[in-house]
Amino acid sequence: MIQVERLGSLETKDATRTRVKWYVSLALFSVVKAAMLTGVRD
Repeated sequence: MIQVERLGSLETKDATRTRVKWYVSLALFSVVKAAMLTGVRD
């Protein structure tokens, strides 16, 4: 989910400011698959 927030124009420059928020998460469902991903063996 990406949120874009327009903050408006700057007082000292001829520009506008925009804030982009992006919250990223990661889920690990299997330790074995993670070990295979990084090349670690049992």
